[in-house]
Amino acid sequence: MRMQGKITFWKDEKGSGFITPETGGKQVFVHTRAFINQQRRPGLNQLVSYSLSTDKQGRACAVKVTRPREQLPANAKSNYKTQQILIAAIFMTVVGVSALAGYMPIQVLFAYLAASLLTFIIYTAS
Repeated sequence: MRMQGKITFWKDEKGSGFITPETGGKQVFVHTRAFINQQRRPGLNQLVSYSLSTDKQGRACAVKVTRPREQLPANAKSNYKTQQILIAAIFMTVVGVSALAGYMPIQVLFAYLAASLLTFIIYTAS
């Protein structure tokens, strides 16, 4: 989910600062690497749109940051999801054909299907 905010603290020499969310709450760390358009330097009081993530230490940080009138590259997001779905479909096809041809017990196919369904339910619930 995309969030809106304003850069309320910026240290240009470090290339990082903090975004105050439009809805209020804790400030979110942002680095110049998080901006989609890295040609322009971010500035104080600049409005931005971002996705929320966490760093290696589990702290909130902004990623895929855009300024007004900038858009996320549409193909980057859809290509990645398409690749994931294609790989999963190929894998399940290989397991299904192997099970139906008798190279592995049919229970393995059902176990993979059950595990995939459970994983899907868990990810959509969070």
